[in-house]
Amino acid sequence: MPTPLRARYFAGALSLSIAAAGVWWITARAHGGSPAAFEEDWVTWVAHKQRAGGTEQGGDAWKRMARAADAWNKISQNMWPAHPQACETWIMNVLTDPDRPGDDPVVQHAVKCLEAARAQGVFADAQAWLAGGAPVEPWDENDTPSRGHHFGSVLSALMCMTHLDAMRGDDSSRAQRFEIAFAMAAACATDQWLSCTAAGEWEAEAMQEVRYQLVAQPMSDGLLENLLALVKVDKYPSWGGLVEGELQYQERVGVRAKERFKSTGDYHAYVRERRVWSGEFAENPPATVAEPIPLELPKRLLRLNWSAGDGMDFWQSILHGLRRQALLRLLERRGTACLLAIDLFAVREGRLPKSLDEAADAAGLNKKMRIDPSAGEPYVYRIDPSAPHGYVLYSRGIDGVDNNGRFDLPHYATEALRKGGEGFDYNLLEPRFVPPPVNEQPVGVCGNGQPGWPN
Repeated sequence: MPTPLRARYFAGALSLSIAAAGVWWITARAHGGSPAAFEEDWVTWVAHKQRAGGTEQGGDAWKRMARAADAWNKISQNMWPAHPQACETWIMNVLTDPDRPGDDPVVQHAVKCLEAARAQGVFADAQAWLAGGAPVEPWDENDTPSRGHHFGSVLSALMCMTHLDAMRGDDSSRAQRFEIAFAMAAACATDQWLSCTAAGEWEAEAMQEVRYQLVAQPMSDGLLENLLALVKVDKYPSWGGLVEGELQYQERVGVRAKERFKSTGDYHAYVRERRVWSGEFAENPPATVAEPIPLELPKRLLRLNWSAGDGMDFWQSILHGLRRQALLRLLERRGTACLLAIDLFAVREGRLPKSLDEAADAAGLNKKMRIDPSAGEPYVYRIDPSAPHGYVLYSRGIDGVDNNGRFDLPHYATEALRKGGEGFDYNLLEPRFVPPPVNEQPVGVCGNGQPGWPN
C-alpha cells in the first residue's frame, strides 16, 4: 500500500530536510536574507546543482513534482489526523464502498480532500512533470539525497484520485493518472540514486490498483483499451540495464564501502571480482521466481572487517534480491495485461474467451506477456461459473506449482509470492483487502485547515 512505501523513505527525507535547513542558513546569511527568503534561495541553490546534461525545462518539471508532493502531504495530514498514516487507504475504501451513498458525509469529506488537492495543483503539477520529460531531481554526483518520498507521495495522490474519477465516470483522467504513475516508476528505475527495487514496488502497486478497480466495477471498453496500451508497453530498464545501474551506484558509494573491509587490498580485490561477476550475471536474465534465491544475508556480514569473499557474498545477495524483484514486477505487469485483455474481449464479444490465447491474440499481446514468471509457463485461466467474475486467472506463486487455484490466505493475495506462501496461488482477481474499521471520523477539514468534521 502507498503509506508503508512513504514511511520507508522518512529517514532519508528527514536527513534531506536537515541538510536543506543548513543550506538555508548559509544562503540566508550570505544574502542578508530572512526565513521568508528561504524558498527563493532554495530554488536558486538547486538550479546551480544541475547536472551537465540537465536542461532548465527538466529542472522546472522536477520542481512541479516536488511541489505536488508537498501539497499532497499537507492535505493528507489534515485529512484524517487521528490516523494520518492510513489516510490513502481510508479514501480508497470510502470511495469504493457500494454501501455508502454519494451524499454520505464521510464520502463527502473524502471528495473535499481530493478537490482541495486538485485546487492546489497537485494533479496539474504531476501532469506537467510528465509533459516536461519525466525527469528526476538533478543533483551533483557527490549528493546522496533520498528523493523517493516525492514520488511515493504523488503516487498515493494519483491512486486516490482515480477513485474519484471512477465515481464521476471520467475515464480519460483516470487513464492519465495511471500513465503518470507508470512513468514515475520507470523514471525512478533509471535514476542514479533512487532504488530500482522501490521503483518496481511502485509500479506493482499501480498495477494492483488497476486490477482492484477492475474487480470492483466493470470498465468501459475505451478505458480498458487505454490501460492495456499503457501496460503492454514496458519502458522499464532491461535486466542488463538494472544490473549495470546497481553496479554503478555501488561504485559511486565505494568510498563509504571501504570502511567495511579489513584492508584496502581486500576492498580492491572485491571491486575487481564484482565487476567481472556482475557482467556474467547481467548476461543471464532471470527465469522463474520459483528458483532458489537466498533471501537473508549471512550473520557474519553484519560485522565489519570483511574479506573480499565477504564483499562478494554481500554483492550477490543484492543482485539476487534485484533479480527476484524484477521477476515479481514482470509478474504484476503481465498478469494485469492478461486480465485487461480478457475483460476487453468479454466487453466487445459479449462472452468470455475460451482460452487466454484467444483474448491475448485479440488484444495484440505478444507471447512473452502471457508467460507467468513464477514458473515460465502461461498464467492459469479457466472459465468457472462459480467464481465471482465467471472465470479465474492466477499465477502459480512462489513455488511455481499450480495448486488448483488455492487462494485462502489470511490477508493479502501477495502472500503467495513470499516465503511461506508455498502451496498457494496468486489470485489476479483478488478484491481489495479492507482492514477492520477504526475510528473513521475525520478530524481535520481540507482547504481551510480548521478542526472539526464534517464541514
